[in-house]
Amino acid sequence: MRWLVVLSLVAACETTPYQTTPLDGSTECGTSTCGAGEVCVNTPAGVDAAAGGGGGAMCFLPPKGCYIFDCSGVRCAPCIQALCSLEPVEVAVRNVYCPAQ
Repeated sequence: MRWLVVLSLVAACETTPYQTTPLDGSTECGTSTCGAGEVCVNTPAGVDAAAGGGGGAMCFLPPKGCYIFDCSGVRCAPCIQALCSLEPVEVAVRNVYCPAQ
């Protein structure tokens, strides 16, 4: 009986209260395409663009347990917030938008 309680607790830890975005198929990302399971991270050119820090887009494969859902700022998953050097980050469908610097 104890194992049933433990199993229930573990299952509860791996869920999110948000409607997660399906990552099936591919999605456009700048001039390329991200594959199944990936999201597109968009970083605009900022004040450091002249130093080689220009904007762009890249594909990112979220680690297991990193939930992707539409969000803005601190309501986004920490694993997604960590992709941007500045906050707030914004997620719309499979696109992560980092703020301009």
